[in-house]
Amino acid sequence: MGKYICILTLFCLGVLKGQNLQDLKGEKSIFILYDATDNDVKKNLSSLANGKIKADTYYYTFLNQNKKDDCESEQFNFWITYKSYESFNDLAKNKKTSKFNVSKDFLEINKSKIINRAFMDSIGFKKTFNLLKDIEYIYLIDKQEVKNNVYTVKKVNLSFSREE
Repeated sequence: MGKYICILTLFCLGVLKGQNLQDLKGEKSIFILYDATDNDVKKNLSSLANGKIKADTYYYTFLNQNKKDDCESEQFNFWITYKSYESFNDLAKNKKTSKFNVSKDFLEINKSKIINRAFMDSIGFKKTFNLLKDIEYIYLIDKQEVKNNVYTVKKVNLSFSREE
């Protein structure tokens, strides 16, 4: 068990070590490595359209538990959404949202463009949101969806809420 914790810690540190907030701001694409925690929530809202085409919608909510970061006294949360089809026009044309598979090597090669929960906590949720809102393409890699060392990468959209 200790061996796996050590490997996981090294993996997370490897992802963080390769990142620089200023360098990430210049990127066209960023990948979020999502690993569900008690604080974060993933919801699947599936629906059928036309009785033939299945359209899935997933909400990945990132809850800020670190109120002392740059959010001061307010609760600042954000979520990302994956939809099988980004619009009704895309659904009518059967044009699916970008989704593709990658190997574990992809994570190592692109580690400077991959952020995770630890990175978000280290820079604060407002800074994370401000980084993501200016990125042209945001992709999500859900660690729960890994099969035979193949990772699914999904194009997602960003939203936020602020409670005072």
